[in-house]
Amino acid sequence: MYEQKIFVENIKCGGCENSIKKKLQQLIPSSSIDINNETGEICILSKNEVDVEIIIKTLHQMGYPVSGRGTNLTTAKSYVSCMIGRLSNSSDN
Repeated sequence: MYEQKIFVENIKCGGCENSIKKKLQQLIPSSSIDINNETGEICILSKNEVDVEIIIKTLHQMGYPVSGRGTNLTTAKSYVSCMIGRLSNSSDN
């Protein structure tokens, strides 16, 4: 198993976590993804090696840049991802 930890900005709630998990599981289908919204840590466990740069780029595009690389635009994008995650999570129930 391969483990990769990435620390990102703007994770605010379960909606953010849901959006991130869904997107990363599309990129890495055979993975386990744990997210700590208090610390911004994303832990990815996968059977195969992960291309970290693709993950970082995807997270940045969603509004969750690596810690220290955020801007007002990425913060705004994170609110959109958060709302999508909340809507998606409520429709799953």
